Amino acid sequence: MQLRKSVVGAAALCLVAACGHKPSNPVAISQPGDTALTCQQIESQMTANRHAANTLADLDSDREATNTAAMVASAVVFWPAVFAVDLSNKEQIEMRALQDRNQNLARMHAKKPCPQ
Repeated sequence: MQLRKSVVGAAALCLVAACGHKPSNPVAISQPGDTALTCQQIESQMTANRHAANTLADLDSDREATNTAAMVASAVVFWPAVFAVDLSNKEQIEMRALQDRNQNLARMHAKKPCPQ
């Protein structure tokens, strides 16, 4: 009977933890209208993407710190704190998509007669 309660409890824990997943929304590497972008527009997008990627890196670092604190609290003080752990890698996925987008924009920039 005790084993059954433990299994049911573990299953419930997994279900609740799965609900905490945050879906990612990565930027598309190529977008409609890319071929019509001017050199200045490409450079502007690349700068904005770098800024957004840096912001996501900071958020990812903050999430890691929060997860560590939640795990310590759950182990030491209050076990339900484990539900505060965010196991998604949303920021990492979105950051990588921005980096890939910038690589694509850099290739487009190199093909155009843009000043270096």
